[in-house]
Amino acid sequence: MKKVLLIMVLGLIPALTVAGEISLNLDRCAVLNDSADQAAESKIALHFAIPDSLTGRHIYYAELVISAPIQPSSEDSLFELLVFPLTSEWGQEDIDYEASEAITDSVLIGTKMVKLGDSHEFHIDITPFVHDILAGSRPNHGLIAIADLLGDRNLQIPGNLNGPLRDATRVRIVYR
Repeated sequence: MKKVLLIMVLGLIPALTVAGEISLNLDRCAVLNDSADQAAESKIALHFAIPDSLTGRHIYYAELVISAPIQPSSEDSLFELLVFPLTSEWGQEDIDYEASEAITDSVLIGTKMVKLGDSHEFHIDITPFVHDILAGSRPNHGLIAIADLLGDRNLQIPGNLNGPLRDATRVRIVYR
């Protein structure tokens, strides 16, 4: 039994020594609300830079991690976050709710649904998005997350949370 355990541990050592992990901060974040329709869901435009050191590396996993203290209308409120790639460059001061429609790709790359009473941190798999950027098949113009309270009115995130939301969001990449 001890030999089997020792062999298992020794077998894991090479895998543990060649894997790496990096946590990236956002360089841009903009909360977008529809000024004409207060019932419309909020959108969050996000951008992060992927370091050149990851080019040619095998990406095991990439996730968008959003820590947001969202106040639900009730503890049973279901919250859904849909994530789409952006197709054009944008500036934090230039983008608004309407302009984001024209540069949002129609292909969903990630989604997360949680009961708000259970969590205020969302982990969304964006591995294919990061693979495409590193392979050169997609430019990195960032992502847009659409926030929705299912079964309730839509979620409006205050526009003055750009900085705090940017600081509370990161991208975690596990690579070899």
